Amino acid sequence: MAANHVRAISRASSLMVLLIAGLAQLPARAEGPVKVRGWVNGLKAGDTAVIKLQGPRKYQTTSRHGGKWEIPAAEPGNYQVTVQHAGYTFKPSIRRIRLKQGTVQAINFRAVPRAPVKADAPGSKTSRKTYSISGRVLGLAGGITVIVKAKGPRNLEATTRPGGRFLIAQVVPGTYRLTVQDERYIFKPSELKVLIKKVDRKNVRFRAKKKRSAPVRSKAWFAGSVKGIKPGEFALVSAKGSKNYTERLNRDGNFSFKTMVPGRYKISIEVPHCTNCGYMPGDFEADIKEPGKTYVGYRIIRVGER
Repeated sequence: MAANHVRAISRASSLMVLLIAGLAQLPARAEGPVKVRGWVNGLKAGDTAVIKLQGPRKYQTTSRHGGKWEIPAAEPGNYQVTVQHAGYTFKPSIRRIRLKQGTVQAINFRAVPRAPVKADAPGSKTSRKTYSISGRVLGLAGGITVIVKAKGPRNLEATTRPGGRFLIAQVVPGTYRLTVQDERYIFKPSELKVLIKKVDRKNVRFRAKKKRSAPVRSKAWFAGSVKGIKPGEFALVSAKGSKNYTERLNRDGNFSFKTMVPGRYKISIEVPHCTNCGYMPGDFEADIKEPGKTYVGYRIIRVGER
């Protein structure tokens, strides 16, 4: 009886040791994307602000009416968060945060209207009437806002509303150089000279063209591009063979594997959390033997959408 009891305890101890050893060998869970959201309080009705995150990756979004904003899938890490609008200052001016997997970060700012530019005292020698410059930046993606700057007797700027329209007020007579700034676009014309005399200047036009950097084919072992990614989404491209590799798209929709062991690989793509996404081409196998020889162009197909 005692011997049977000892053997039972011995078996239980052995099972516990095996269980602990098995748990120790489990692979560490990879960190997934983090949702970041918040509010910009104090904006006037119809005004929107641009929110930027800078850290391991760069993200940018525009607040909705009421000041709410959201970035649904950001990579974990340390970030600086700033808000931009020409008509406001923001408190705090910068928020430093750490994004961790499995959490939803709520980041809030308060908008404080800038004091209007003071006009010269009426009747003084320097008294001048002010005018405005208005127009539109064509070609912006839905919800995107950019900054239009005017440099001249006064340095002024304005943020476009959704749809690209802008208005620069408190413009005194003189010659101004107008430019549009946003790192995601190229603008034509790159600069426009405007002469303000005794009337407002209207219907100023710029056209935006989205930047696209070509993937590096000469040095990358395997490279490509993905079309059909929606704002806030990201895609992962995997190559599985003698060694396994995974790359995430950059902001231009391109990817590249800069170092690989030569061999045969199974190539696949995935857009996390997209339940109706299909891919063209689908999974396939490729012999990757040297840099600059393998390239693929993917297209996202959304089942049930036209």
